[in-house]
Amino acid sequence: MFLVAFGIFDKETESNWEWFLRQLQNCIGNQPGLVIHSDANKGLEIAIPKVFNMGVEHRECFRHLLSNFKKKFNGTILCHMWPAAWAYRTDKFQQYMDKVAAERPDAIKYLEENHKHLWSRCMFSTVSKVEYVNNNLAECFNSWIRKIKEYPLVELVDTLRQMIMVKLFERRKIAEKLIGLILPCVINELNKKSRGLHYTLHGGSWTAAEAPGMSKDKKPWRVVVDVMGGTCSCGQWQLTGKPCTHALALIFSNPELKLEYMVSGFYSVESFKAAYSGVLTPIGDKADWPKVDPGFVMLPPLLDRSTGRPRKKRIKRHDEPETNQRVCRRCKQYGHIARTCKNRMAEPGTMPHHPPENYKR
Repeated sequence: MFLVAFGIFDKETESNWEWFLRQLQNCIGNQPGLVIHSDANKGLEIAIPKVFNMGVEHRECFRHLLSNFKKKFNGTILCHMWPAAWAYRTDKFQQYMDKVAAERPDAIKYLEENHKHLWSRCMFSTVSKVEYVNNNLAECFNSWIRKIKEYPLVELVDTLRQMIMVKLFERRKIAEKLIGLILPCVINELNKKSRGLHYTLHGGSWTAAEAPGMSKDKKPWRVVVDVMGGTCSCGQWQLTGKPCTHALALIFSNPELKLEYMVSGFYSVESFKAAYSGVLTPIGDKADWPKVDPGFVMLPPLLDRSTGRPRKKRIKRHDEPETNQRVCRRCKQYGHIARTCKNRMAEPGTMPHHPPENYKR
């Protein structure tokens, strides 16, 4: 998570999102290959084309899309949605969508009318080198600031500024120790993927080859790898900027090919150092801050507080399991407590059994 900008509002309305995006645009401009990956917030979806005038690639979080999709459709078609989102090629995507259409034709119409943004990898531009179909940055950010969310506004902003300052400095210290061309974590990831590959390559040259194989349903396939062009017909290398397994097989079969030169510059040590080169200057105590006259009277915001204690936790999806799982100390089973237990008492030293994956309290 790299924090670019933040704002504080009373509600996530269209006007508030539009104001925030305009300030963001003033900061970063209209960068080529700019991608905005939104969740299911309607105000944000409406504000994005207003501010960036369709000059941005608008992706939609697939997890939020599927959560809304499940409210109207269920059954085996859900098994085809995830593979469709993960597909790097348009033909693969269409194969899964044809299966969805065969079972529920109205599901295709629903997606076309209600989810018009990009949600499958095959639809993504190859400029940004990001393949994520889900966006959980909001959850990551909320978890990061959970201890300061109840601070008064000035203390909240000042503490968050301090947290960002410290985070940048920690990453900058890491960057100073890095050597080489590509980040070590990326090289380690690719080296791990290269182990145990069993592709039979049919080379047309030292840098281009065919890699055939067999799918799980016993259908043959074949892809073409071009190392010098940095492409593979499977589509993964172009989208991620990191060689796919087909390309890795060809790269490691030729000792003259160096893995570091086959990875996109987005993952370079130089790019990492540039990202964290900026410095947030420490500031003094609040009593030392200069007095500023904004030229207008700052009134407190109108409170629209509902009755009861303010909510601290986010509202979970209807199909999301509870995180706090009760364990009976009598039988060591999940789902109830000892007072209501009707099972036999467990043997001393028995550990609680793991709950099922779809367990709900």
